Amino acid sequence: MSKEKRAEINKENLDTNTVILNVGGIKYETLRSTLMAYPNTLLGTMFSSRNKPLLKPINGNEYFFDRNGRAFHYIMEYYRTGKLHFPSQADNNNKSKVWVTKEEIETELDYFLIEVQYMHKIHQMMSEHLNHFIKLMEERVTEQMIKWRRNLKIRVTEFSIIVNPGLDEEEYLFRPGKEVAFQIAAEFFIEIKQHFENSFTGLKVNYVRDQDFTEFEFELRYDRREVLRMSHLKVIL
Repeated sequence: MSKEKRAEINKENLDTNTVILNVGGIKYETLRSTLMAYPNTLLGTMFSSRNKPLLKPINGNEYFFDRNGRAFHYIMEYYRTGKLHFPSQADNNNKSKVWVTKEEIETELDYFLIEVQYMHKIHQMMSEHLNHFIKLMEERVTEQMIKWRRNLKIRVTEFSIIVNPGLDEEEYLFRPGKEVAFQIAAEFFIEIKQHFENSFTGLKVNYVRDQDFTEFEFELRYDRREVLRMSHLKVIL
């Protein structure tokens, strides 16, 4: 067999077994079988044997999708590993990478028909962590109200939760869940603000959002009845 013929056969095999997904200008190369392992998803259906005649590559075995190429990295990892991983803070702090939000990834999951059932456990876990984090902050707010303090700051970084940063009474909290506290504060800061302003009479919450931290500032504007209520709750707890 001639060298040219072998090269032609190899190219045919390559076109058959591998595909290049050009997503928003970012190219991902994978095996067709990797995508077909999830037949109920868009890509699994698209590259199934029965739909092969319908495929319209833009160049050889390359297919273009006008979608979010950055977020598709996490979609591709799902096909390869069977697990969904959201970006860590280390990923988002990496200057060589572009910030990708959980909402962007969920939008692409919906487009590529990766069913919501895969997201259920993740949402449940995030809800549990959020409730734990809010309870932690409520404890500190309650303590400050009992002491008739007017201001309280809580800064959440990737590695610590700091109460009143930069002041003489600065305190580092090392509680279970601090590893995910940064992600919780970064993604749910508006919901956290609303929760406290609705739950505590006269409380105003401001926040500062940065890549390295999220800081909440509580302005404690309360009356004596609220303090007595908080004192009573503190005794019960």
